[in-house]
Amino acid sequence: VILERMKMLYELGNKGIKPTVFTYNAVLHACVEAMSDDATENLETFKVALKAFNTLVEDDERLDHVTYGNMLRCSALLPQGSQREAVIATIFDRCCRNGFINSYVIRDLVLVANEELWRDLCQCSEGEIDTKSLPAAWTKCSRKDKEVPVRQRNRRGS
Repeated sequence: VILERMKMLYELGNKGIKPTVFTYNAVLHACVEAMSDDATENLETFKVALKAFNTLVEDDERLDHVTYGNMLRCSALLPQGSQREAVIATIFDRCCRNGFINSYVIRDLVLVANEELWRDLCQCSEGEIDTKSLPAAWTKCSRKDKEVPVRQRNRRGS
């Protein structure tokens, strides 16, 4: 609701209230934090996240690694299955194509995807994922950040 109001006010001429990638990242993060035990509620929350993500893409806003990581985490709002795996793969592929893969995105991928999927997406058949060994095109826009352990998993991705 707040995001829609910001967009409306911006369109009416208030140039100081234009939603930025930071605004959308906050919405995506709020969706992640809103996860509940109610599958119907989670699906509605995922729709909010997807709408925010698609708006960023359509408005040609500059997405960043936080956007992709948060959207990957939002996929945990979907039930386990092929639809969830397809969403994860699509988000990860877009992130790779845009060069925003870093250890934080990999951490979020490992949190939400089953091991077979994340290994396939990262082209990593065994061991931990070393972001330095990923294709350079995947990481071209990422800051050099310290490595984040990717072994940590939660129950959402299992």
